[in-house]
Amino acid sequence: MNRRRILIAANPRSGPKDRSSLVLELAEQLRSRAFDVDVVTDLEALRSLANDPVANAEIHCVVGAGGDGTASAVVARIPPAIPFFPFPLGTENLLAKQFGIRADPKSAAETIERANCRLLDAGQANDQLFLLMVGVGFDAHVVKEVHENRKGHLNRWTYWRSILGAIAKYPFRELRYAAIGLRAEDSPKHQAASSQVMESNGTMQVGSTEQRDRCKVEGVAKWIFVVNLPLYANGLSIASKADGEDGRLDLCAFRHGGLWRSLPYVYSLFRGTHDRLKDFQTIQCDEILIESDGYVPYQMDGDSGGQLPLHIRVLPRHYQLIVP
Repeated sequence: MNRRRILIAANPRSGPKDRSSLVLELAEQLRSRAFDVDVVTDLEALRSLANDPVANAEIHCVVGAGGDGTASAVVARIPPAIPFFPFPLGTENLLAKQFGIRADPKSAAETIERANCRLLDAGQANDQLFLLMVGVGFDAHVVKEVHENRKGHLNRWTYWRSILGAIAKYPFRELRYAAIGLRAEDSPKHQAASSQVMESNGTMQVGSTEQRDRCKVEGVAKWIFVVNLPLYANGLSIASKADGEDGRLDLCAFRHGGLWRSLPYVYSLFRGTHDRLKDFQTIQCDEILIESDGYVPYQMDGDSGGQLPLHIRVLPRHYQLIVP
């Protein structure tokens, strides 16, 4: 069947300013290529349209016009058989940057028409989908504070103001984690720094017997990131070797917290030397448990997600991304 329908899911609040004119221009570019285009701003209306058996048989793709949070929210609501294209209108647009996608309506329409797709992994944090990463602890606190005080469009200074204001006051609680689904020899540095390496008789068991028969590494940290794709905000890369097509997640953990530990961490992140720190650990796995005795928030793809405990797993080859 010739699929000539496109749904554009537009987030009117994304980015540092109103860019709704770009959404209208994209829609016109697509219509000039003989596509039927519907623009929706309600995610549940999108879910209904995309999952209707008759309607989705005609859908060429769904476009997420917004930031990274918009992208993950849209992918979570459409069937895996329908390709997705991110039209970057947010503050960071990390998914689009990863694949060289620009907020240019004509270029985007050409890419959408060609429909060159890559099958990518996603992740699931408790019952919520993410495409890029999960941050636990300090950066999640900043995201939560920014969104709770939001009065309009966001920019990078909005986040930096919250970072500088919170870094000395945030209570860096101990985070206990278990990384599951790896071979012990995969991460010798992590083994040396972890509290213990165990097989299926570990204490933090989860899932089926088959899942528990995989190697598990347990440890403690004050900052944790779980990464699917390598880019992070402000051009940083926490896990430079993360690969969204390998069926794995990269767990990255800083062992200490507080002002005088955190400032060097931030400095090393900007220099790209954090992976040389003795108190930074990274390991690849496919399932992760994180818990704490106190209140600790987490964020997903730049949006506030909730609070610990957290069960994260990879969803291999979960969605089709249209790329240039």
